[in-house]
Amino acid sequence: MKLMKTTALLVALLLANPALATTITVTDEISVQESMGETESHTIYHDLTEFGVPDLYEVVSAELTLQFSDGWFWGDWALDMAEVSAGGVTATFNVAGRGFFSLTATLMSVSNAGVDALNTDGLLAVTVSAQDTAWWQGYNDFHWLSSSLEATIHRVPEPAGLALLGLGLAVLGIRRRRSV
Repeated sequence: MKLMKTTALLVALLLANPALATTITVTDEISVQESMGETESHTIYHDLTEFGVPDLYEVVSAELTLQFSDGWFWGDWALDMAEVSAGGVTATFNVAGRGFFSLTATLMSVSNAGVDALNTDGLLAVTVSAQDTAWWQGYNDFHWLSSSLEATIHRVPEPAGLALLGLGLAVLGIRRRRSV
């Protein structure tokens, strides 16, 4: 009987601990709608503070999805290249297609540096640049349509909850020691 009470107490303490809360996924979507020509760049900021990051939640991992459409020249058959910098990662993507109706979506994992930035102030800067294509001047053009940040977050452990868990484990240790 004593063992059942002790086990029930331990389970209750563990379930009350906010550090053991389940992880959730949040999405911050931004409609950018920015036309970009050669050597131009544009920066946006994904803001997770409305989801409680970094005060109540911390980011475990994140993925960034960007959508582009080809440039404003209908006869544009040149290779359009977008350079993306976000959270310590830089990548170059081909914006495929011709004209406004083509769509390219790119997915990239946010690096540890980006996750650290999110956990510091809740913000992730994303910069997209139209590369200078020296071999075909003036034709690297595209539209940056949207940016979506999907982050897996979990609750930041509260000191009171951890103290309660520690106290419960200490009591269990003392009770066991006395019964032996």
